[in-house]
Amino acid sequence: ATRTSPCERITRASWAATCCGAGGGGGGGAVRVASPVSITVGASGRIAAQGGRGGRQSCGGGPGGGGSGGAIYLASPVLSVATGAVVSASGGAGGGDVSVPTQTAGTGGLGRIRLSAGVGAAGCTLSGTFTPALVSGCAVTAGAGTQSRAYVSEFPL
Repeated sequence: ATRTSPCERITRASWAATCCGAGGGGGGGAVRVASPVSITVGASGRIAAQGGRGGRQSCGGGPGGGGSGGAIYLASPVLSVATGAVVSASGGAGGGDVSVPTQTAGTGGLGRIRLSAGVGAAGCTLSGTFTPALVSGCAVTAGAGTQSRAYVSEFPL
């Protein structure tokens, strides 16, 4: 005997709402802040371009994957991100499964952070939390950069 899935037994009009897998999370978008003077992110400040959470599966298909992180670009001759501040382009969490709480979809990938700042202590102070992480504080990133790390260049590039 041939078996049919629950999706094959219902009408086309109700199929999408009943049996499709959950949708993936939205991407993180982009944030660009540029100043010819200075940029300061205070201790309670937050700049985020985070991916959205994947949809929660309810029947039929699986849960949706998290959206990828977006892009953040900060450019100024003086750039300061205080301890406690957060600059994040992280991926969104994967969606869950209603019937199997331990089953979740994949997390979205990391986005990108690029910082263009003046050289030396007077031009760059990066004490906050960065996701993806910094390679080496305010040091200019060598070459094409390091995968899954924030990229730092000398202002005005």
